Amino acid sequence: MKNRKEEGQSSSSETPLEKVDLRMKHHGVAGQGDYFTADDYARRASQMVQEGFTALKFDVDVPNPHSRDDFNRALTRQEIEYMVSLVEGARGAIGDEIDLAIDCHWNFNVNDILQFAWACEDLNLLWIEDPIPPENIAALRQVTQATRVPIATGENHYMRTQFHELLEGEAVNIVAPDLQKAGGLLEGRRIADLAEMYYVAVAPHNIAGPIGTMASSHVCAAIPNFLCLEWHAASVPFFDELVKGADQPMIKNGYIPVSDRPGLGIELDEEVAYKYRKRDEAFFED
Repeated sequence: MKNRKEEGQSSSSETPLEKVDLRMKHHGVAGQGDYFTADDYARRASQMVQEGFTALKFDVDVPNPHSRDDFNRALTRQEIEYMVSLVEGARGAIGDEIDLAIDCHWNFNVNDILQFAWACEDLNLLWIEDPIPPENIAALRQVTQATRVPIATGENHYMRTQFHELLEGEAVNIVAPDLQKAGGLLEGRRIADLAEMYYVAVAPHNIAGPIGTMASSHVCAAIPNFLCLEWHAASVPFFDELVKGADQPMIKNGYIPVSDRPGLGIELDEEVAYKYRKRDEAFFED
């Protein structure tokens, strides 16, 4: 879900980046499984655009029919071409007016992810996220400075000190802190202020329910360098039911209206949360 404030739009609205949840139809070894295709990505992308989203994010570290070793960070030419075809499928379906981001979940090495990034440079990507493991800032800088595709990372970084290392090291184009674990809402604001000193945009990672999503939205509404907020619950049918007394969806045409009620402006419906808990899972005072 994406939040870009358009001319004449109230600053109390935030846009989410829809994390498109594609599940493997069925897992299998290379050559024996049923894998996602470019057409699958195209159909899902079109569906989410029809629901009003102006930015989408897809994974490309999905099971690959050309893979021979799922634990190896190296990619063959066939694997890279397959990954690029998925991106091309999504981009071809939504055109150039919709933003498209790609997530790699830290799975690849420097050389091979650069081969992928270079092949995507004409596809007008919003970013490539977490291309390599997060620990080596020098290696991430090498990726960031070698491609025209913006590089985003941050959901596995904590507190402003680690983000300072990323920014000072010129290793990232977009920071993506997870505001539920990077140090809280105030620390998230401090991270955003720090990023603003380097003229770097913020696109918070968010896999939270309604409470965490609304909390992140309040931070996003209060910073000058907000790009978009991830939303990860398109496949959760009871997402809006979790908001006590809700009479309308939290997300409207890809935007989240930020409440001016006290606190976060929404409350968790504990009865609904209890109803949908995992079987035999402990619940608050239980």
